[in-house]
Parts: sequence; C-alpha cells; structure tokens
Amino acid sequence: MGSPFAGSRAYDTPMGVMWGTGAKITAADDAFLRIIGYTQDELAAGRIDWRALTPPEFLHLDDAEMRQAAASGGFTVPYEKEFFRKDGSRVPVLLVCAFIPDQPDHWMGHAVDLSPRRRSPAPPLTHLPQPIAPAPDEFYRRLVGELVNERNRLRTVLDNTPTPIWVVDREYRLQSANAAFNAVIEQMTNRRPEIGDSVFVASTDATMRDRWKSWYDGALQGTVVHGSARTTFDGIDYVRDHTVSPMFDQTGEVYGVSVVSHDVTARIVSEDALRVSESRFRTLASASSLGIFLADPTGQFQYVNERLASMLGVSTDASRTGGILVHVHPEDRDRVSDELAGASRAGTDLITEFRVRRVGVHGSEEDRAFRLWLAAVTESERCTGFVGTVEDQTERLTSAAQAKQSERMESLGALAGGIAHDFNNMLAVVLANVDLALGEPNVPAAVVDELESIGIASTRARELIRQILTFSRQADTPYGALDLTALAVESVRLVRSTMSTRVHLEVALPKEPVNISGNASELQQMLVNLCVNAEHAVRATHSPAVAVTLHTEFDATGRQVAVLTVQDNGIGMSAETARRIFEPFFTTKAMGEGNGMGLAVAHGAVLAHGGTISVNTALGEGTSFRIELPLADREPTPRVPEASIISTSGGTLLLVDDEPFLARALAKALQRRGYTVVTSHDGEDALRQLDQGTVRPDLILSDVSMPNMSGDRLAEELRVRYPAVPVVLMTGFSRDVSPDGPRGANVVEVVQKPMSIDTLVEIITSALDQ
Repeated sequence: MGSPFAGSRAYDTPMGVMWGTGAKITAADDAFLRIIGYTQDELAAGRIDWRALTPPEFLHLDDAEMRQAAASGGFTVPYEKEFFRKDGSRVPVLLVCAFIPDQPDHWMGHAVDLSPRRRSPAPPLTHLPQPIAPAPDEFYRRLVGELVNERNRLRTVLDNTPTPIWVVDREYRLQSANAAFNAVIEQMTNRRPEIGDSVFVASTDATMRDRWKSWYDGALQGTVVHGSARTTFDGIDYVRDHTVSPMFDQTGEVYGVSVVSHDVTARIVSEDALRVSESRFRTLASASSLGIFLADPTGQFQYVNERLASMLGVSTDASRTGGILVHVHPEDRDRVSDELAGASRAGTDLITEFRVRRVGVHGSEEDRAFRLWLAAVTESERCTGFVGTVEDQTERLTSAAQAKQSERMESLGALAGGIAHDFNNMLAVVLANVDLALGEPNVPAAVVDELESIGIASTRARELIRQILTFSRQADTPYGALDLTALAVESVRLVRSTMSTRVHLEVALPKEPVNISGNASELQQMLVNLCVNAEHAVRATHSPAVAVTLHTEFDATGRQVAVLTVQDNGIGMSAETARRIFEPFFTTKAMGEGNGMGLAVAHGAVLAHGGTISVNTALGEGTSFRIELPLADREPTPRVPEASIISTSGGTLLLVDDEPFLARALAKALQRRGYTVVTSHDGEDALRQLDQGTVRPDLILSDVSMPNMSGDRLAEELRVRYPAVPVVLMTGFSRDVSPDGPRGANVVEVVQKPMSIDTLVEIITSALDQ
C-alpha cells in the first residue's frame, strides 16, 4: 500500500498528518513535526501532548470540533487554531480531523501551516510512519488540498468584502473574522483581534455591551436578530445595521453565531436630509398662501397642502381622492382637460384659469375663480407627474370688477354733474322769468295759472337734478349726527303705508340708538327706494316677503359700522343685471313704473356718507342689499329752526354770470325787489370794472363755473383787493366749492342753482345786514 503522504509536496502550503488517541498524539509525519518544531525521537519519547501544544484560548475550539465530529459521525469542519512550537512561538494552522471507523477514540488529522510561505524548499521526508489504519492516499491528498483551496477562496472573498463579518461561539469568544472586522477593531483598540478574544473587549459603553449581548443571546436561541447602532469615532457619527444569525451543527444545536455588519451611515444621512427637506417642504407648503399639490401623470393628487384643500372646500384627506379636474366647473372642464393632456404629452409648463364649483360656508354651491400654474416632472424625457400651485383670484377679480364699476360710476357722475350744471342754469332762467312774469301788472288769470304750472314743473325738474347730484355724490346737503334706528322706524312706517298687504314685511331693529353722521332725507330716500324695489320684485312671488334689519359689527379694518340690509324673496337678478343696477336711468321695470334713478341715488347717498353698498342676488333666489355706514362719535342734537329773513333795504349789486339770459332775468327780478344791479360776463371783467371805479357794489353775486376766471378765483382776488365787499357764490355744480366747504373771509354764502328769487333775496339781505 502506498504512503498516504505521497505527493503532498505538490501543494505549496506545508501540510502534515498526525494520528492520536484521545488527547495524545501517537504518530506524525515529518511535515507535521516541522510545523511544530519537534523531532520523531521527541514524539517517540512521549514529549508531545495535544493539549500542551494548544494555547488555552483554542482548547474550547478543539473540544467543540471534536463534539461536532462525534455528533456528525466523521470529519470535523475545517477550523483555524494555533500550536505552540517547541521554541515557544506560535504557528497558525488550518486543522481538519476525522475519527477512524470501528476504533473508538482513535483519530487522524491534517494540519496546514498558515504561516507566510517559505522561499527555500522543504527538506525531504526521512520518516514515513505506518498509519494505524489504512486510508486511500489519493483521497486524503485531494480532500485536504480541496479544503485548503476552499478555505483560501472563502478567506479571499471575506477579506475583500468591505462589510465586517465575524463568528462568535456560545461563550462570546471570537472564532473567525474577515479583514474588515479586524481593521475596525484595530482602529478602535489599537490592537489586532485574536481568535478566542472576548467580543466585548472592544466595547467600553455598558449600554452598548448590554445591547450586543441581547442580540447574541437572541441568535443563540435560534433566531435571526437585526439591530442598529450609532457610534462616534474621531468626532464622526457612524450608523451600522447588524444581522446576527445562529449557526447550527448536524444535530440542529446552535454552536455559535455569525454577524454581518453594514455601514449605513451614508444612507441614514441621506434619509435624515430627506426627512429634513421634506419637513421644510411641508412647513413651507403649509404656510403658503397658495394651494400646492403633487400629482401623478394621470392628474391624480399625491399631495395636497391644507391651503388647497381649504380652497376646494374639502378636507385634506378627501382632496386626495381625485385630481384638480374633479373640482373644475363643468363648463370649463373639457377645456382644462385638453390643456392638461397637452402639457402632459409635451412635458411643458401650463398656466390657465378656470372656475371651481364648491360648497360655500352656508352650505350652498358657489363658484370661485382659480389660476393654475403646472410644471411637468420628467425623467428620461417621459412625464412622471406634475407639481402645481393654485391661486384663488376670486377676491382680486371681484375687486377689479368693483374698481372698474367704480371708475364707470365716477365717469357717469362727472357726466351727470356737467349735465346738472347746465340744466340748473336753464332752470334758473326759467324760474327767474316766471317770477318776472308773475310780477307784471294786470296779468290775466289764465296766464297766471300757466306760469305757475311752469314754475311747478321747473321745481320738479330741480328735484330730478338733485337726485342726479346725489347719485354723483355732488349734492350740497347738510350732514349731522342722527339716529339711524329712529330713521329706519320712520322710513318703514312710510313704506308700509304704500306697500301691498300681501307682502309680509319683517323688521328687526335694535332697541338702542345707532348714531351715524349723515343727511336724514338722503338716507331715508335711500331706504325707501330699496324697499320699493324689493316690493316690486316680490309681486309675482307666492308668499312675498321683505325683511329690513339693522345691527352693528366690526368690519375688516376693525372699524365699527352700522349694517342695514333690505332682503326679498323675489325673482332675483342675473349677473349682468346686477352689474348695472346702480347706473342712472337703468331699469328693468316697465314703462311708467320708474325712471332708473332709485338705486343710483341710493348708491350715491351711501358713498357720500363714507359707506359701502353691495348686492347678493341670483335668478330665482331673491335679492339682498347690504349697506355699511360708519358710526358717529356723538349723538344727534335737536335742530333749531332758523328765523325767516325778510328784505329790509336795497343796495347796489354786481352780478357776475357768463349766461346772458340768466344774468338778464336775475337782474330784472332783483331790480324789482329794489336793488341796483350791474352785470358782468366773467371774473376778469368784474375786476376791471371795480378797478376803474365804474361800480361800487355793496355785494357781489357771482356764478362759480365761468370761463377765463371762475367765481371762487374771483372771490380770492376780491379778498385781497376789496376785502370789505361781501361775496355770494352761485353754483349749478362745482367740485371746488360747496355750501359746507371752507370759504374765504369775504364769501358769506354759497347758494345752489336753481333757486327762487325769494331765497336769493333772503340771502342777499342777510349778508348786507351782517
């Protein structure tokens, strides 16, 4: 039979064979003896003992491997250990042993020297002992060779793996480890870990040591344990995920655990940064006044901030059940859908406007105007979703419409003021000539009746002009403190007497006074006009009702205001009609039922009082007018009637007016009352006459709106040159002067055209007496 060691030198790594019984080595070849540094004579003399050759920290490995071999009925698993050499040094070896069949406690083993390879050739074998039991040469040679190769391959793979991997036995001692583990431990402890070291040596933190022990114990119970730990080294935080797995022998018993440790610091840092970034995004999105959303390529919401949910009138969770198209007004939906599809295909941004129909605060549906900015999110030239912002433009558009309407009303007011000025001059001519005609002697009775009819008609025309000036906020009316509650009571009583008994009039007024500053006649006319319109709107209603309410509240600026509302359950108005209701002469009533000035006058009166008027209406849903007026700081005071003034003497008057017919009529009428009247066609001519001394008037009566030099400029010149001469200004309409406005030292009165001759005489007489 050939030697079992034949051909062993074909392997570069030194490999020796030994036989033994129990813990005693009974035979060995020269190769094994060279590994441990002994001779055959020393082996024969019994001076070599297995346990004496083994460092104490490796004895438990031998015992464990022998138990495993006995349990499995054959070979041990190849394992690494060290032997003491004869000179006291240590040699690392890879060892595999096997029990000899039918010979209890007899074994044989192969040891591979793991020391760095020798460059000089090994000396020849001189002693080839006869094995106790025959074994096939080729089998052992190839078996150990493959074990060495497999060990080298595994060691190469493990040592080139950047992830630390190690094996621990049941006593928490290190059994095996790769280069990455050794490098980490050496970096932490400044020493290379040794097989048999306690794995807790490198741990100085009691909490971390307890945690690791719990992980090891869990794996030793047969369970795979996953753990994560943060450590700090050289001021840098590291995070590692650990997988601790049990290792089972042939009988299913756990004899140790393996640990794989992954450095996840970069991932954790990225996740932390992502969480911080997401938190910042959510904070910004939550604080934004814009609606913000993320959507998938189909337009379905993936994220919606609270602002957008509020804008849509739904909860944040409910808003994610669909996309923006679900909320778009049906009339705009097809257009917006096509625009979104086009943006998705092209991968381009989209800016569009549309209406959204939602449930309002009172439970009824309302339309809001939205502006959408949408950007496609693309990856590899493919649209993967959208990010967008939504802005509610309802208030802005409403304000713009109101501003446009206000500008339109201002233009109409300016036009109305200009018409009123010319019309008042014409009426003044008519009334002055009527007064002159009636003053003629022997006027037939029939002519007197006709002249009086002309005067009555002219007076009514003057009232219409007053309404136009009220609409344009240019009427000259006295303002004072008044109780709006009392005025509303009086107005409602007046309206009730003229309203159909079919109409249910509901009134809710406060018991205490609501004091404002204003003109009682204008406000009463405003309230009566609104009630009359409301009564007209409910005529065709089955159960007609009109409600008038008054209360106080604080507006958006914190100012306390009186809120007066007139509401009806009538036919309502379309949006187009509602936009025009405050225009003068605009009416939806039949011919003869109104002249279209009622709401225009109400609008002008409210704005003249520093208030606001708004309407809420829809076809078939009735109409509600809301008026807000600022409260006054003082209570109303009783008005003392003025004593009538009677003309007592004549005097010389300088009448300045660019309307020749009016100037001639006024001059004749005043001359009949005993005055000497000199006329002038403008302010410059009047100053020239005064400077030349052709007239020395007791009072100057001047129109305001004149070419070259207006009446108020003339008054200023007179204040400097002739301060002792009183001035009375007359105006059909002027933005520069009013009866309640500031006056110069010599302007004693401002009178509104057209006026009666009696009124003008009273003013002149009073001025001359003063």
